[in-house]
Amino acid sequence: DRLRHAFDDLRDIIENGDKDKNSYLINMLYVLDLIRTDDIAVRDTQFYLTKGQRRIVQEIHDMIGHDLSSDVSMTELEEQYGMSSVSINKYFEIMYGTTVKRYMQDKRMSHAAKRLVGSSDSVADIALSVGYESQSKFGTVFKRKYGCTPLEYRRLGGEIT
Repeated sequence: DRLRHAFDDLRDIIENGDKDKNSYLINMLYVLDLIRTDDIAVRDTQFYLTKGQRRIVQEIHDMIGHDLSSDVSMTELEEQYGMSSVSINKYFEIMYGTTVKRYMQDKRMSHAAKRLVGSSDSVADIALSVGYESQSKFGTVFKRKYGCTPLEYRRLGGEIT
């Protein structure tokens, strides 16, 4: 999990370009140090994806990152790409280490957490902006991920233990 979050942070820095070179280097060194020091589980069986499979997974990944407020349904993906949700999730997990839905939820929660600390927008507005029509459902998912409610997270400035 720590390695995945470190890679996510590094990817955000690269994609957003909002940090200086020192931040990039520090995050890169942190990722390399995690790789060096952590016991990283390696699967016994390696799976390789074709260029077409990698392209499909990249398209899904980009679709999720482009608009966090819209829901990417597995049924739509099955129809669009002509493959089962099991295959889509398997390929996605090979490339990104998680399923499509979990990845989407993690991206939504991460974006919401940043907005909770970095803006004065209401929790309801933030929930809507990341695809939750129900503030209650958003609060439940947020608390499951971060261990506190969105308002507690904001009050604590994102500093949770």
